[in-house]
Amino acid sequence: MLLLLVQGKLSNLTVEERFAFNVSLRMFTRSIVIQMRVEDLQLGVESYQKRLNLTRPDTYRS
Repeated sequence: MLLLLVQGKLSNLTVEERFAFNVSLRMFTRSIVIQMRVEDLQLGVESYQKRLNLTRPDTYRS
């Protein structure tokens, strides 16, 4: 956004439109980052669960 503004490619927009575009872009970027972090967390939890299942002693056999 800032790069486009500095390059003069958003000069056709009003200040309010630029502000709204900036807010929208930041919200979109934030949602992508959150989604990636949630996916990483889910993969980490799955990996941890698999590791626990492999290392858990077999206490149910007599």
